[in-house]
Amino acid sequence: MGSQVQFPIAHNVTVAEGGTANMTCRVEHNDNTSLQWSNPAQQTLFFGDKKDFPKIRTSYSPHETMTARHKVNALMKVEPQDATPINLRRAEPQSEGERARASDAWDGVLVMPSTFLAKAWSRLSRGKFLNSAFNHEKTTLRDNRIELVRASWQELAISISEVTLSDEGQYTCSLFTMPVKTAKAFLTVLGVPEKPKIGGLTKPAMEGDQITLTCVSSGSKPAAEIRWFRNEKEIQGIRCSRQPGTGSKEVNATGKTFTVSSALRLQVDRSDDGVAYTCRVEHVALPASAQQATEVLEVHYAPRVEILPSQTLPQEGQYLKLDCISKGNPLPDSVLWTKDGGELPDVDRMIVEGRELTITSLNKTDNGTYRCEARNHLGTSSAEYVLFVYGEFSSSSR
Repeated sequence: MGSQVQFPIAHNVTVAEGGTANMTCRVEHNDNTSLQWSNPAQQTLFFGDKKDFPKIRTSYSPHETMTARHKVNALMKVEPQDATPINLRRAEPQSEGERARASDAWDGVLVMPSTFLAKAWSRLSRGKFLNSAFNHEKTTLRDNRIELVRASWQELAISISEVTLSDEGQYTCSLFTMPVKTAKAFLTVLGVPEKPKIGGLTKPAMEGDQITLTCVSSGSKPAAEIRWFRNEKEIQGIRCSRQPGTGSKEVNATGKTFTVSSALRLQVDRSDDGVAYTCRVEHVALPASAQQATEVLEVHYAPRVEILPSQTLPQEGQYLKLDCISKGNPLPDSVLWTKDGGELPDVDRMIVEGRELTITSLNKTDNGTYRCEARNHLGTSSAEYVLFVYGEFSSSSR
């Protein structure tokens, strides 16, 4: 019964920058043939359950031999035999001179049965000669971020921690059959956008001014989206890279990530005073919460004044309270009350406390026009109230 065809299977992986990429290669039917992961530069990451396994240039003859040119560390001596498997033994340095020559290399061509080669490598591993390497056009990679997760004849799973943008590319899983079979897995690294910054804010802004708020975020891949909010309510139509003239995106100097920006143009009025404008950056690498920045506008404006009476039909003998409501930023320090364009005529009955004017024991002589005036450094504003005092039992309206 013939053996089943073996093919490795690997899947594409997407991970955010700084995260961990888990890469798994599987083969359903394996007759004890090793699996290997290599990176886009074709550097070996793991071979079976061994990290940095040396690359081997192979050739096959009728008796299934494998030939490889070795560069052997000075701490190991290899004695090739013509017709029998090679013998391996560990040689400890006996002197400082031998230790100093540890980087010297001995070249030799070894011919051995392929079944023995696996056993030989197993002995090398147990002897902790992981620094020995076969000479090959492609190099091996030593990276402490890469760890073995699982290893068996059917599966080789590795993890790459603290992934960077330079790790992106096509990784290869190789199954060392004859010929070698491979599976490709593309590692996509998402660039995480930086917290945005809002610029162009003038503090304080003056009522009537036109200002442009800019929001900039770098480091995203693919390009992030920017949205604007006014007191948590989205401002429609000001989305980065979608509305001409309001947003842009450009590639960073590295050529791998994007800087995105968006502009929000406002004509400021007093209703903007104390309003929070938020720039929110949304990106696939930020599934839980978006990056955002918030600025609160401070708007200075001239006062506006309104007079509120305590009753609508004041009668003789009653009292009347007039409240001068003045809104301005900065807030006016005080207000000025006048009657018919002059000072209040009866200071004993017409009492000013803060912004309130209270008239006690109303009589017909109190009829007239009362004016409240408020000012700050941006301007002056006033309001008037016409008082008509009704008779004690009058029910007519003024």
